[in-house]
Amino acid sequence: MKRFAFAATLAALVFSANVSAQESLRAEMIWFGNYTAGEVKSFDDPNSPTGKKHFSTGTKGPAANSDRIAIAPNGITSFGFGYRLSGVPNGTNVRTIHIIRFPGKGVPGRDGGLQETSTVADSDTAGQDVHIGWRMNSDSSKEYEGVWTFQVWSEQKLLLERKFTVYRP
Repeated sequence: MKRFAFAATLAALVFSANVSAQESLRAEMIWFGNYTAGEVKSFDDPNSPTGKKHFSTGTKGPAANSDRIAIAPNGITSFGFGYRLSGVPNGTNVRTIHIIRFPGKGVPGRDGGLQETSTVADSDTAGQDVHIGWRMNSDSSKEYEGVWTFQVWSEQKLLLERKFTVYRP
């Protein structure tokens, strides 16, 4: 019986610590708008609406924040926001979910249909700058125009949200 009581107390303490850490977790938006990616690696991802996932390092935010995104007439348009997690010790790995809600009825997916969202489970490190973004090329279809919503979640908590209006100049 003593072992059960000890195990129950330990479980309650661990649960309480996790709930407390989740409640204190915060995110600060550092920049938003068009960004420049350094090295970009692409790989197949069956969970991505396009079938590909892009990972970039050396990302630089815009000189001036903007939530209006013009699709580059010749080339790649990259947009999103940079952020930093806090409220837990620096270096703590935090499970996050990046959700992008596409405009209108969605964007063309790998299966030919329209995809309404992109949801990517990730892990961010508290105290480090990270970003959520989307890359598209100049021949992207008309469905890419409109209001996009980018969100960062941890567990059941919405940490950040930013809407962007994407248009053709």
